[in-house]
Amino acid sequence: MKKNVTVLTLLASLLSIQACEPKKEKAYKEEVEIAPQVEVEKPVLSAAEKRVAVEKMRVEREEKRKLDLEERIKKSSTYTDAAGKIIYLKAEVGPSFIGGDDAMNKYLSKNIIYPKQAQENGVEGTVFVDFVVSENGAVREVVSTDAVGEDVDQSLRDEAIRVVTSMPKWKPGRQHGKPVEVGFSLPISFKLE
Repeated sequence: MKKNVTVLTLLASLLSIQACEPKKEKAYKEEVEIAPQVEVEKPVLSAAEKRVAVEKMRVEREEKRKLDLEERIKKSSTYTDAAGKIIYLKAEVGPSFIGGDDAMNKYLSKNIIYPKQAQENGVEGTVFVDFVVSENGAVREVVSTDAVGEDVDQSLRDEAIRVVTSMPKWKPGRQHGKPVEVGFSLPISFKLE
């Protein structure tokens, strides 16, 4: 009889422990779910510090893009677009904006309209625009491929694409003395004054 009571007592103890166990787990899970999420605050940067950081990122990204292009050129110096045209990644003589870099910078500063929403939100950054300069100098296949800077929104990309698409004809690239289609990448920076 004593053995039966001891065994019954042990069984009752085990059952009560097991019955309490899920409640403990549930209570623990509730505590974990209810525990407030602690957000780590980002350091607040001044406008000048943000510009320096964005400029550093732009330079790094531009360098990385150049290295990536060099690697692509090692594999093949050309590719064929959807229309079947051969596009050079690098030609013997690259395409150039008529009047040179100074004329292109003047064109960009005169024609870029800073998007109002981005301006009001203090958004700055650099958008890389890739395009093809055709054998007759026309700019085509304009796409935004990369952006540098916090919160670079679509309006900056759209504006960069709009301005490059509306560019006047360039002096085309040349390969073996003949004009050829050449891919080109242009970083366009948006900075508030």
